[in-house]
Amino acid sequence: SLSLSLSLSLSNPLSPGPAAAARRRDRLRAPRLRFMTFGLDQFPFGMALRLLDLLFYERTVMPLFRLALALLKKRQRALLAIRDSTEMMTALRRLPLDISDDKIEAFFSRDVAAQKPKLSRPHILSPPAVAGNGGADPFPAQA
Repeated sequence: SLSLSLSLSLSNPLSPGPAAAARRRDRLRAPRLRFMTFGLDQFPFGMALRLLDLLFYERTVMPLFRLALALLKKRQRALLAIRDSTEMMTALRRLPLDISDDKIEAFFSRDVAAQKPKLSRPHILSPPAVAGNGGADPFPAQA
């Protein structure tokens, strides 16, 4: 009786099986992973490294906002002149590519640092609480 019920459940064509469960997991995980990468695959390598450096140093998403504002401001006139949505999407995708590798550091120190966006509340990237430390921040701010 036990072997019969086991074989029936394994051969049931309506049961999703491990492959379907894996596909479902991948579909659910994909958008989350995309968000966690901050779209870094759209940036030149040097710019992506500098952005990650700032994100980890400041432990906030503000560098991402400052970079976006600096890129938009750099091409503001050209972007405002565009009237076609397809052309606008192409121009927005090309914004990070307009900064050459040898000018990335100057761009970050001059243009990105100058941006001061104001958010209604702080957006801090908090690390998870470490077991055994009472929920205290495992990376306290340097004084």
